[in-house]
Amino acid sequence: MVLSLNRITLTVRRQPAGHVLKTIHKDRYSKLIEEMVRLRKDKKMTQTQLAQQLGKPQSYVGKVETRERKLDIIEFVDWCKAIGQSPSEVLRSQLENET
Repeated sequence: MVLSLNRITLTVRRQPAGHVLKTIHKDRYSKLIEEMVRLRKDKKMTQTQLAQQLGKPQSYVGKVETRERKLDIIEFVDWCKAIGQSPSEVLRSQLENET
């Protein structure tokens, strides 16, 4: 799709289904998701139970946990709340573990 606004042209390309954007922070993201999985399991919560809390199918949780799908910031906050964690504390813990 191409959109022109007063001499500014914006081209939007759709990614194929199943395409996961690459990031230079891949290791950091993987560590965050590993922590999210650990926290879920510590609560004795299954992927299915978490998915129900989020109003999503189990496959959504599975794809996030296997890094087939990435969480955006709003999804991260909802995920943390669903597993009874403070989003800010999860991030703080991750940042402290980086140093």
